[in-house]
Amino acid sequence: MFLKILEPCDFSRGRFSTEAVVYNRICEKYKMVYVNEKIEIKEYQEDGLTAKYNNLLLKNPKGQALYHNEINSQKLTFKQKIFK
Repeated sequence: MFLKILEPCDFSRGRFSTEAVVYNRICEKYKMVYVNEKIEIKEYQEDGLTAKYNNLLLKNPKGQALYHNEINSQKLTFKQKIFK
């Protein structure tokens, strides 16, 4: 499902985009169900995604631009765009 959602994207110069792009696209097409339960438990890894996040964004400008373009095109208030 995730690959189909990202299909129209051109990531020829990089293969990383924030997971928010996927979640935002899911929200546009499908109804969401909110549950008040843990669905994921993660552990911080010294050499994991969080530690490498800024470098990934710098190396993948198209993915980062895609995220910001989609946020800016949504009908959100300024406050929602900042804190999303």
